Amino acid sequence: MKRQHRWAFLLCVWVLAGAALCRMAWAEETDIPYTLQFSGLESPAWSALEPLLRAASLCEQEKGSPPASRFLLLRRVKQDEGVLTGVLHSRGYFAARLGGTVTYDGNTDRTAAQVTFAVEPGPLYHLGRVTVELLPQGSVVAGGDGVSPGTDAVRAVGPVPAESVRFVIPTPEALSLAVGEEAVSRKIFAAEEKMLLEAKKQGFAFAKLAPRHTLVDHDKQTLEVMLRMETGPQVLLGAVRLTGTEEIATDYLYQRIPWDPAREVVPYHPQRLEEIKKAMLATGLFNAVRIRVDPEADAQGHHPLAIDLTQRKHRSISTGVGYSTGTGAKVAASWEHRNALGAGETVQVKGQAAENMLHLEGAFGKPDFLQMQQKLLLSASLDKEDTEAFYKDSFGVDAGLNRLLTPQLDLSHGVGYRLVNEKDRSGSQQEKLFGLFSTPVKLTWDERDDLLDPNQGWYMNLLGSGIIDTLGSGVWFGKFSSQYRHYYPVMDHPRMVLAGRLGAGTIMGSSREDVPADERFFVGGGGSLRGYGFQMAGEVDKNKKPLGGRSMLEFSTEARLQATESVGVVAFLDGGRAFTASTPEINEPLMLGTGGGIRYKTPIGPLRLDVGVPVQKRENIDDPFQFYVSIGQAF
Repeated sequence: MKRQHRWAFLLCVWVLAGAALCRMAWAEETDIPYTLQFSGLESPAWSALEPLLRAASLCEQEKGSPPASRFLLLRRVKQDEGVLTGVLHSRGYFAARLGGTVTYDGNTDRTAAQVTFAVEPGPLYHLGRVTVELLPQGSVVAGGDGVSPGTDAVRAVGPVPAESVRFVIPTPEALSLAVGEEAVSRKIFAAEEKMLLEAKKQGFAFAKLAPRHTLVDHDKQTLEVMLRMETGPQVLLGAVRLTGTEEIATDYLYQRIPWDPAREVVPYHPQRLEEIKKAMLATGLFNAVRIRVDPEADAQGHHPLAIDLTQRKHRSISTGVGYSTGTGAKVAASWEHRNALGAGETVQVKGQAAENMLHLEGAFGKPDFLQMQQKLLLSASLDKEDTEAFYKDSFGVDAGLNRLLTPQLDLSHGVGYRLVNEKDRSGSQQEKLFGLFSTPVKLTWDERDDLLDPNQGWYMNLLGSGIIDTLGSGVWFGKFSSQYRHYYPVMDHPRMVLAGRLGAGTIMGSSREDVPADERFFVGGGGSLRGYGFQMAGEVDKNKKPLGGRSMLEFSTEARLQATESVGVVAFLDGGRAFTASTPEINEPLMLGTGGGIRYKTPIGPLRLDVGVPVQKRENIDDPFQFYVSIGQAF
């Protein structure tokens, strides 16, 4: 019994001693901070290498999490040696040498460490012979190594498989792999993708890359490259099958395919599939389009095409709010049905209300009307407006066609009729009734990268209309206007965009007093010349009411800086005015407004807050400043 107690006592002592030793060891294991440097890269020819090495270095990436012991730090350095050597090879330095060392400021484990990578890049290697090997169908297996290369490496190595006979191999120059160029890995990767894309453009829909073969010749300081690919057969596209078309007329969708699948067989080309995808998304009925070529050919040797469509909700409601000093608060709402009759017909009802304005509108659109890419547009609107310039009640109807000439260019033309009861607040202030028949034409060219927050590109429109009063006043005139906007990115980090806008317009055929007040040109406000009140940038009468004009000129310039991920700042200078005559006159100088604002990113576009001040403030006419709030950029 005593012996058992003795052994139990010794066991307890042993366990406690082991725990104490472990605790002592753990106490010594403390985080070791370190700094990192590279030596041997002082030559200007190698100045670009250090940023690449730092970006790939585990030691650099993990500096914020220092290792708990010298052993772990050394292991981290050894891992980096292999990674960084690979980076040097990828830049064409195949004879590079790299070694990492760790030194300490003191003799204890708690002192800071210095990690140094000594780099000897050596000579820069260049491309030697570049060849292509075409493999038989079935040679490339996902995750496999392919087959062995041939021995007689010319342009195409070994016998060309029967299904690849028609493949025209791109030259090394076309692949940007000409002999003598720097042997950089990214160029080789890009060349493989170019070759694969070229195969698909030639109709080889199932072409696949095989692992490339490379040979480094240290004597010649060159890299020989063999690109390898399995082309598979050239593909002819046959029947087309649509899925996900519930409640949508399939005839409407089949018409949007660039060829007639029931009558035509066309060679495979990636662009054809991209055109189908764009055409389906352009209907506004789908969130996603997935297109697959069936690997199994039918009895005629044609490959069916499967188009899987994911529908978006056909009905949507949108709302918006805004504010400006000149017009006060504004609210807007709309309801839309994008598939009202089953073939992409749109029905839209929208309204807008402010302190001095009410607008209600209903619209109907019929796509592919009489011919493809042409849309029938019908609309009716009711307006009530009470501004410093005029008061009006109006009801109008419009009918027209919109023709998509290119993906960025469209032309609209039609006819319209409006009954307008208005009172001109300047001049005679008489109430008049007009019945205005118009023939509007509009050409729009849009190359912007984003509608609400463009960073680059440009936009232009041209508008013209002949207008005649049908209620006996004898008033007739032509109204023309144009606008151009341009966006130029000047910096990426932080992002900075310079934006500019230029607009002009003219009315010919009637005097200013005869032209209905709501058809005249007015300048001033949040979407026009900031810093001046709504419609106030122009001549005013003795009661300080704006008269409008028969011509106008306006411009805006903005510098947009993205200060943080969600917040941007803007500085702007606007200018322009409405002119009495049908062309601008020298005795009516341009008016200027300037200011700044903030942009806050939201899921529906940037929230805009601008403050503008008039440069030429008119006594007792212009306010000291104007304030604007809305969704989207000013232009």
